[in-house]
Amino acid sequence: MKRAGLPGAAGLLLLCIFLIVVAPAAGQTGSREMTTYSLQIQEDGSAVWTVEFRTLLAGAADETAFGNYTRDLRSVHLPEFQALMERSASQAGVATGRPMHARDFTSDSAIQTVPTGTYGVVRYTFTWDGFAEKDEGLEVGDAFVGGLYLTRDHTLIIRPPAGYTVRQADPAPDRAQDGLVWYGMRSFGPGEPEVLLAREGLPITVIAAAAAAGAIILLAVLFLLRRKKEVPPLPEPAIPDTPPLPEVDARNLEDRILLLLEGSGGEMYQSEMTQRLGMPKSTVSAALAVLHEKKAIIKVKKGRENLIRLSREDTGPR
Repeated sequence: MKRAGLPGAAGLLLLCIFLIVVAPAAGQTGSREMTTYSLQIQEDGSAVWTVEFRTLLAGAADETAFGNYTRDLRSVHLPEFQALMERSASQAGVATGRPMHARDFTSDSAIQTVPTGTYGVVRYTFTWDGFAEKDEGLEVGDAFVGGLYLTRDHTLIIRPPAGYTVRQADPAPDRAQDGLVWYGMRSFGPGEPEVLLAREGLPITVIAAAAAAGAIILLAVLFLLRRKKEVPPLPEPAIPDTPPLPEVDARNLEDRILLLLEGSGGEMYQSEMTQRLGMPKSTVSAALAVLHEKKAIIKVKKGRENLIRLSREDTGPR
């Protein structure tokens, strides 16, 4: 699931949000700030983002500075935030090969007084289409192409859609109540955090009803079989042999792989390569094995992924 490419753009996504959304208010108030990124994953693979910045207002001067900032929220800061996120979604879509689009941007602000003090709150929301990859379930993380960095007092929350359960989260969250929660300071690698979501099992009542219906059908079939003296065996289904890739096509695939690596800075994860080529995993794997024997490429194990690199005198496993 993890991808390589464009490490400087989408990889600094949250840090860029911090610079645009947080820095103006923090510079005016000089107070302690907290930022939360909440991602509500949808069943269609989109994600509703809520970026909330909260800064402590220590007195009247801070409240005045916060008011000056929020006065330009919708006319200045929201368009800046929207341009950043639209660009990030577009770049992530190119890197993953999956269409992505950011839309429906809104913003609001408020001053809240709680037992710990008075806070100025700025909140941005938008929808990122294509954020999660739909397969048998939902795979979250490949949109973070170059990884993420959470600074101090920053929090990332990922929530699955209703009816889905978390099958895997890497790295493990700091808290798993009301969503998966990671706190800063911490750095994530490319494609992290990686979260696999699957549909929850059917309710027990549905399973029981299906089992009862299956039992009735089975009894009916057995009754019909007993009435027959001879039941001819069913013919075995014909399984066509998959012809090997012609030699000329194999060489063409090897050339395509080398060109793809050249265009990606000399390295690419095998899973992304398979997706880009639109070929079966086994076919791409066989071509990579041939290139590896020819010493044209180097395979580097990265967790559960293979990172493929061009073999050159000035490059090698790092």
